[in-house]
Amino acid sequence: MHLSCPSWSFGTQHVTGYLPLEGALRVVAALGFDACEIGFGHLQPALIAARPQREADRVRRVLDETGLELCDLFPWFATRHTIPPFTCRNCSVNVPDSQARREVLELFDAVVRFARAVGSPGITVSSGPVYPELGREGSFDASRTALAEMVARAHAAGVQLSIEPHLEPPTDSPETTLQMVQEVPGLQVTLDYSHFVAVGRPTPDGDVLIPHARRVDARQARRGKVQCRLEEGEIDFEHVVTALTRAGYRGTISTEYVCVDYQGCNDLDVVTETLKMKRHIEGLLRKTFPVGVVAP
Repeated sequence: MHLSCPSWSFGTQHVTGYLPLEGALRVVAALGFDACEIGFGHLQPALIAARPQREADRVRRVLDETGLELCDLFPWFATRHTIPPFTCRNCSVNVPDSQARREVLELFDAVVRFARAVGSPGITVSSGPVYPELGREGSFDASRTALAEMVARAHAAGVQLSIEPHLEPPTDSPETTLQMVQEVPGLQVTLDYSHFVAVGRPTPDGDVLIPHARRVDARQARRGKVQCRLEEGEIDFEHVVTALTRAGYRGTISTEYVCVDYQGCNDLDVVTETLKMKRHIEGLLRKTFPVGVVAP
C-alpha cells in the first residue's frame, strides 16, 4: 500500500477548476506525496476529446516536473446537452437523455485514450444520482447499462474502471455497490468509508467491498457529516488498514479532503487535515509493516 493525494483537494469546485492543475500538483508534492490522482475541475473530457495530444503533453509535463506518479483519473462528463452550472448531478453517466448518454460514452472513449497516454492505470466514475424521472431502480439500471459498456471499452484498452459509492447515487450503500459490481463483471470500486459512516453505518460495513477495491480514500467522517477533522471523526482507520492488509490489498490510499459546496465539505483547512491524515495512515502502515511505509 502507498499514499497518494488527489489534485481536486486543491482549487476545484465540483467540476470547475480555480487553481490550475499545475498549481494543485505542486501543492500535492510540497506536502510530501509521491503519487496523485487527477480529476474533477482539473480533468475536462471535452477538452481532452478536442485536443488530446496537447492535454496529454500538459499533464505529462507537470507530472515530470513534480515527480508524482499518476494513480487514477476521476472525470465528470459535461456534454453539449448539459445545462450549466456543471455539477456532479448533471455530468453523470446515467443522465436520462439518451443522446447525452451516447455523448458521455464518446467522451469516455477520449478519457480512456488519455489514460493510456498519461500512464494512468485506471479511471474512477460516479454511477450518477437517482433521477426523479427514472426513480431509484431506473437510475440503477441506466447506470448498470452505461458502466457495462464503459468496462468493455476500458478493458479493451488495458485500463481499469471503478465506481465510487457516495451519498446520492443508486449505489449509495455497501449492498447496492456490491450488487452493481456483481452485475457488471470487471467493474471495481473506489472505496470511501466516509459516505457510509456519514449515514450511520459502522466502519466494518464497508469491508464487503474490499475484494473489489482498486483505490481507497481516506478522510474522517461522522454521522451526519461526510467530512470532518481527524479528531472529530468516527472512522476506525486502524480497522481499515488491518482489513486491507488481511485481504492482500496493494493499492493506493488517497487522502481525499476537499473544499466544495457539498454536504458541508467547505468548513475545514484542507492542507492541515490532509497532512494529519497522511501522518495518521503512515503511522498505521508502519505499525503493520515495521520495515517501512510501503507494503511488500
